[in-house]
This record gives sequence, C-alpha cells and structure tokens, in this order.
Amino acid sequence: MKQILTLMALVLITINAWANCTDKGGNSQQIFAACLQAAQQGDATAQLSVGNMYFKGEHTIQDYQEALRWYRQAGEQGNANALYNIGVFHDKGLAVEKDFNQAAKWYQQAADLGFPDALYNLGVMHEYGQAVAQDYTKAREYYLQAAEKGEPSAQFSLGLLYDKGLGVEKDYVTAYMWWAITGDGHKNAEFNRDSLAEDMTPMQISEAKRLAKAWQAARPNLQQLPPQVFPPGFE
Repeated sequence: MKQILTLMALVLITINAWANCTDKGGNSQQIFAACLQAAQQGDATAQLSVGNMYFKGEHTIQDYQEALRWYRQAGEQGNANALYNIGVFHDKGLAVEKDFNQAAKWYQQAADLGFPDALYNLGVMHEYGQAVAQDYTKAREYYLQAAEKGEPSAQFSLGLLYDKGLGVEKDYVTAYMWWAITGDGHKNAEFNRDSLAEDMTPMQISEAKRLAKAWQAARPNLQQLPPQVFPPGFE
C-alpha cells in the first residue's frame, strides 16, 4: 500500500463573509472607505470585512493589529467567524503571544455558535493534545460535528482516525467512505482513498462507496464547504 498522507494541525483565517459595502464596486480606496464607515457604525459583518482586509492587505495595508482589533469588535457582537479568527491569531501568535489555551477559548465560543472551522480546530487540538489532554474520542466528536456541516478537512480527518484506528477500531471501509465524501475538498483525500483501495477487496470498496452515497443522500440540503486555502505559513 502506498503511504497514507496526513496533515498536522491546520489553522487558518476564514475569510468568507463580506459586508454589502464590498458589493458596491469602486476602486480599492472607495471599497475600504465604504466598509470602514459601515464598521464604525457598528455593522458586525462590515467589522469582520475590515478585519479581513487588514489581515490580507487587500484594499489597505496589511496590519495584523488592526485586523485583530476589528475582529474583536465583531466578536463582541457574536460574529462566529470573527471569534474563530481571534482564536487563530492566538493559535499562530499573530499580534499576540502564541497561546493554545486562549486559542481553544475563542474556538469554543465560535463552535458554540456552530462555526464549522472552529469545530474542526477543536478536534485537531484534542487529537494532538494542544491545550487539552489528547483524546481521540473527543476529537472524533468534534470532527463529526464539523463534517455534518460540510467541513472537508474534518471529513478527511475522520478517514485518518479510522485508517489508523485512533479512538476507534481500524476500519478501512469507513476510512474510504469518509475520503470519498471529502472528494476534492482536501488535497490528500483522493490519494489516500486510492492508496487504501490497494489493500481492500472489491466488495469492501463497493460497500464503502455505498455508505458514502447513503451518507450524502441522507443530507440532501448539505452544502460542502470549499477546500481550505491557506495563507503562507498557515499550513
């Protein structure tokens, strides 16, 4: 069997919420000014957008301190994406000292609001024992919650747990099933699925495919999240 590819703790800034201010067109200066005005008036989504702009250096200069300041303002209003991003800042040591305990605190707040990436990152922290005791069972629970929201890295990680027998009995059929569900949502899923198939019987492969289709059919309204794109230094 070919080597199964794994990926250690992945953390990223999620930049998928843009205020209406970005839909109005104009040049970069006008877009930033419109978003900043809305953010200053208390619009949480605009505050998240301004934070994203400072984080990426898009429409303005890159400034992690300013990004964090705006994420905090959006987070105070219960914006789950912003709460999650604050966790990433602590996880990676951006504009603050690296602190897994603080990261876990912010991830939990976002997870309590159902934010998929936060659920996934909490799974990672439990799998690798970051800020919490290593606990494969809890990791699987968080991954399952995220997977049910279409988070592909969580689905990929579930495949790894079953492939290696971490917190569960080793089960190639279930591992293949999760990697089939992940599809092109993770760069290593297809490789791992096909590598695993070399050690499986045709009947096992057929069953894994059936289970994957059944899982997807039981969730007709589930929208798979797009593959994660990591800024330099975040993977």
